[in-house]
Amino acid sequence: AIAAASGRREKTVKPKSGKNRFRLLPSWRGAEDPQFYHEFGQHFIKDAKKDLKAVYVCVQKTFEKPCAICDALASGISAIADDDIKNALADSKAGSRILMNALHLDGDDPKTPVILELSPTTFDKVIDIVIENADEDDENYNITTDVKNGVDIVVNRTGTGLNTEYSVQPALK
Repeated sequence: AIAAASGRREKTVKPKSGKNRFRLLPSWRGAEDPQFYHEFGQHFIKDAKKDLKAVYVCVQKTFEKPCAICDALASGISAIADDDIKNALADSKAGSRILMNALHLDGDDPKTPVILELSPTTFDKVIDIVIENADEDDENYNITTDVKNGVDIVVNRTGTGLNTEYSVQPALK
């Protein structure tokens, strides 16, 4: 919170075009909590000309608490007749992202953890790999998030804009 207030926010890493190799890291909460990801959302508040005016964390998508901004946007959308303003308000609704700690193995510094940011649909593909590699004897252990012996994932990004597609697969050793 202090870093965020001072403007020194930790930047997230998004898969670049082509193949990206990551090692997912275990939960930052410790072994007793196997959840290795966190949902996140932001409101990008725009005016009728679609110029960005402010950015706010969506507490509903991030912390599952009531979000005053979501409520204000919903009220504004239902009360305003102007379609341009209505569309600007609708564009300001928070999008969902999934954050997780990872090593970007083909990045600039493969030994320094980064915050990997994925869309929910791409994250669903990661979860499929995690489920496939679940330890039947220990529900709190998954080789996918084992730092030393884990299975890397490869995220392949193709296309741009609305035509961007992501495939996710476990990496061969």
